[in-house]
Amino acid sequence: AVALDLDFQNDRLSLNGSVQQRLIQPLRISGNLPFDIAAFRNNQKIDPQTPLELQVIMPRSSLAFLSTLVPAIRQSRGSAAIDLSVRGTIAQPTLAGEITAELSALRFTDPSLPPVADSALLVNFTRDRIDIGRCTGRIGGGSFGVTGGIGVQRLDSPTLALRLTTQNALILQNDDLSVRANS
Repeated sequence: AVALDLDFQNDRLSLNGSVQQRLIQPLRISGNLPFDIAAFRNNQKIDPQTPLELQVIMPRSSLAFLSTLVPAIRQSRGSAAIDLSVRGTIAQPTLAGEITAELSALRFTDPSLPPVADSALLVNFTRDRIDIGRCTGRIGGGSFGVTGGIGVQRLDSPTLALRLTTQNALILQNDDLSVRANS
């Protein structure tokens, strides 16, 4: 169930909401920003110097719910937590917080897609950067890893600097073909 309250008073837009699903702890979203409807209508955009405040929090929760949301996922085991805040302005956001996840198993409904196991994720949000502190796992007997980050000096023009590595990772397998990759 998704509950979202938007309140607009005195040129200020406030947001309070939650996502509740029986398999996870409630995900809470809150935020506010000044919002001049007349200026938006005239300019067709929000002023980049608009201050903003947004917070997303989910206590450590099971990832078993993924199969109920994504039909391509047959089974998932693991947990994740989110603690993220965004402050500053649209032009210069200030990020803080992290996302952590451990995924012991992920199986797809398509048997040609390899299983994912023993995955760990740590994403740090600091000022104007999103850094991947850890993203590793096994895929079909091989391994993968992601390092790098995303610069968000401006929310409307992020810069990506990511590196994906694989070693003997099973990409596709069926009765006629097995494809592994090193990168």
